[in-house]
Amino acid sequence: MLFLVKGTRSSLSFFGGGLAYVLPTLIFTRVVLLCAGAAFSARFMIAFFAGEAFKLVLSGALFLLVVLYCHASTIEAVGGLLGAILAFWGASALCLLRQGV
Repeated sequence: MLFLVKGTRSSLSFFGGGLAYVLPTLIFTRVVLLCAGAAFSARFMIAFFAGEAFKLVLSGALFLLVVLYCHASTIEAVGGLLGAILAFWGASALCLLRQGV
């Protein structure tokens, strides 16, 4: 929709900002799922917190790369990043509500 309203640069900026959050989240999810299970509770907690810190640093670095080197519009990139974060937390909340947690 942003492509139709503002053009290619804005839509790619939005996409790049969202991708700066989605890619580290996929890596984080993969690492944490490898450490899941009752027998790995201490290992899971370490992987979770280390993975979350890595995800935040990687997200910030990717966002800076998108804005600085891809000549993306900062406003649209921030919008994409915030949209991805809100979608992630909305989907997480929906999953928890469906499970009755």
